[in-house]
Amino acid sequence: GSQDFTVIDISDPANTTYETSLSLSGSLYNLWVEGDYAYVVSSDNSKELMIIDISDPTSPSEVGSYNCSGNRNAFGVFAIGTTVYVTRDSSGSTDELEVIDASTPSSPTSLGSLNLGADGNEIYVSGDYAYIAANDSSDEFMVVDISDPSSMSVDTTLNLSGSDEGETITGFDDRVIIGTEDGYVYLIDVSTPTSPSSIGSTDLDNDVNDIFLSYKNRAHSF
Repeated sequence: GSQDFTVIDISDPANTTYETSLSLSGSLYNLWVEGDYAYVVSSDNSKELMIIDISDPTSPSEVGSYNCSGNRNAFGVFAIGTTVYVTRDSSGSTDELEVIDASTPSSPTSLGSLNLGADGNEIYVSGDYAYIAANDSSDEFMVVDISDPSSMSVDTTLNLSGSDEGETITGFDDRVIIGTEDGYVYLIDVSTPTSPSSIGSTDLDNDVNDIFLSYKNRAHSF
């Protein structure tokens, strides 16, 4: 199969080196690294979440997976400790947000799920709330109360300007950054999570497919 999970040594940014690769099933959409594990989401209908042991970066191995209900692709993933948050393509009856206990990587279990009514393209979690970039032109930004994963709820949504969907999301402190399909990046104030507000934006003139933060919260988009 194709070598689609790749480990690259970046300890010397001027001389990056290929370490190894691992073949995984389905089309891969996103990953999150937490401790000794990488959590990868994909289009594989039998294991939308794959758990990769990267404790030895030269020899990664798939040690577990989780099969979400239905056959919808998983697009977003975020982990805090061994709690993994997965967002998915929407199909009406299938819950697009699932919280998974991966404390036993070989046998992850569901802690709860929620129907968002839209594709969950990517997710960022802070405290008791999950912030979701949604495929909904009138509610691109969703705030979900995850304090009890077995009884989650959408607390509020935010309609950003334009008509295109939320694609990617990240955050820091009481700020969340969301990128949209029509090329905008918005800075959202979530100091009161149930009452988010846009406090700035910029037009990048192209799809914003991914955002990450580094170098003292300077945002980079792709």
